[in-house]
Amino acid sequence: MILPDGFTASVLAAESIADVRVLLNGPAGCRNRYMVLVRQLFPREKPDDNRFQIPYFKGQSRVPCTYIDEDDFINGGSGKVTDALKVIKSVCEDTIVIIDSPGSALIGDDHGKSVSDAGMEGKAFALGGTLISMGFPESYDSTLRRIIEAVGPQKCDTIPRSVNIIGYPMTDKDWRHGLDHLRELLEAMGLTMTAAIGAGASLEDIRSSTGAEANIIVYPEFAEEVSEYMERVHGIPSVRSPMGAPVGIDGTVAWVEAVAEALNVDPSPALEICNRARGMIKEAILGDTFRSKALQGMTFCIEGLPSMTYSLTVWLNGYLGMVPASIVNHGGDGPCSEDLESYLESRGLESVIGADLPDYCDVMITNGHDALHLQENRRCGVGIDLTFPSTREIVLLPKPAVGVLGSMYIVEEILNSM
Repeated sequence: MILPDGFTASVLAAESIADVRVLLNGPAGCRNRYMVLVRQLFPREKPDDNRFQIPYFKGQSRVPCTYIDEDDFINGGSGKVTDALKVIKSVCEDTIVIIDSPGSALIGDDHGKSVSDAGMEGKAFALGGTLISMGFPESYDSTLRRIIEAVGPQKCDTIPRSVNIIGYPMTDKDWRHGLDHLRELLEAMGLTMTAAIGAGASLEDIRSSTGAEANIIVYPEFAEEVSEYMERVHGIPSVRSPMGAPVGIDGTVAWVEAVAEALNVDPSPALEICNRARGMIKEAILGDTFRSKALQGMTFCIEGLPSMTYSLTVWLNGYLGMVPASIVNHGGDGPCSEDLESYLESRGLESVIGADLPDYCDVMITNGHDALHLQENRRCGVGIDLTFPSTREIVLLPKPAVGVLGSMYIVEEILNSM
């Protein structure tokens, strides 16, 4: 699996804010993938919007680009940045985040002067530097923290039982349905969501987020800097589940219980949602003798963030009776990596951590491209798309990675593969 780099994460994190638009300062080739990907992940304008048949956009509404060339690398490209800002201002009111491609960052143009010359003070700013060498989660998180800092939200009066969602990127599988589902679980406990920072929140949402009682972390790997900043600057504590992400029934239950304990609310209504899903899964398994017997001992492999691989492994192995063959973590060490290692050691399975993929496994849980490739090449019985980058598909019925909806999606894929 080749993970997307920190530069990609930076562009996507900025574009995850509803009224922010990235101006990519770089050559034409740097733009092509992002202008398509952002429209797929978070569509906003109509595909045939004629407003964008203009320079720097060239018919594509997302991620306008300065299209710098060899002369700009020699003489500087600040004039193009200034002109691009003026053109963008003429067709939209979004706040502009200027992000340099790794090459153009070496030019050293004064973007502050370009912003001033374009009359965009307070409506445009440069991210500064390049985050290409950072991991995808770390860069996504760091970009959001830098934008929050630049926006400079003031502390609002705390609204009891209001929370923010952090550490949930718009690259997560079917993230909009996933966000609705997480909101459903929170509202079942009497909580209201102020902002989902990094998953569609607007700048106004981010300004209002300082009045939340707590930040609820979904994937810890995507929330380190934002969590630390919000607590240090605005005194908002963060809630982290002991099982990592709310993935799989067990992970979702742990997430609900952690939120309820931290906010001193009753988790029962949200746990009832989890229990109903657990009952549906149990009924589906026990209702088919062949499938219920075949499920025991099926092998699975997972590639993903530690907060995902840990919660999924515990659920698939401990509850469904499946056996891990390879668990590959992407995203560094941390509590979830240590807990996963302890769990597997207690079952004599520690050798599967970081193990090469076997020639064949029954279930492969990974990013959409690898899941499809391995399944088509008969390296697995079923490849389950659970992480970015996903295959391009139309999603109408909810099939996110998180919560009980994600749990039912995984079990459905497994059972239907038999």
